[in-house]
Amino acid sequence: DKHGYRLPLMNDLVDILGLRGVIEKCGLDWRTRNFEDIYADLASWPRHDDARAEIEERVTRYFGSLELPDSPTIYDYLVLSLRNKDLIATFNWDPLLMQAAKRNDVAGDGPGILYLHGCAAVGICTQHSKEGPLGEACPICRRLLEPARLLYPVRDKNYAANPYIASRWRVLRAALSEAYVVTIFGYGAPQSDAAAMDL
Repeated sequence: DKHGYRLPLMNDLVDILGLRGVIEKCGLDWRTRNFEDIYADLASWPRHDDARAEIEERVTRYFGSLELPDSPTIYDYLVLSLRNKDLIATFNWDPLLMQAAKRNDVAGDGPGILYLHGCAAVGICTQHSKEGPLGEACPICRRLLEPARLLYPVRDKNYAANPYIASRWRVLRAALSEAYVVTIFGYGAPQSDAAAMDL
């Protein structure tokens, strides 16, 4: 990113975010595993709630700190190449796509963006099913938008249990049913993420 922070993959996230110590204290082997599988193990044992909460906080803080470099990026080209009838659906936790849409001023003219399991820059109002940049207010109740959840246990990602996330998946399913062209860009998920693989 702009400050030299690396954008982690699920296979190197533990190292980049310095989570080895937290995970090893729980007795889990992390070396050859996808981060989401490790997180699913932590979430399945209540005795690891403190470790899970620390990991959630560190992941949210790290991804929330990322910024686009000043030079154009793939995110800029992506939002500028699409129209308002197009849709980007992303699993990325980082705020870079939102930053690209904002700095290229594509609101209204550019593509819609769906964050399929949260984003460090997105805030939500669960009462009114509204989303926007974190730190802004809900346009209806004027309360500050709350951070969207980023992490879900991968083996039982019950997206339907979170009304905001469930609504994003409904929009995506409808869009896919009418799509003329679908491009999958850089997608990789553990086989255990049944909901994503089924979609």
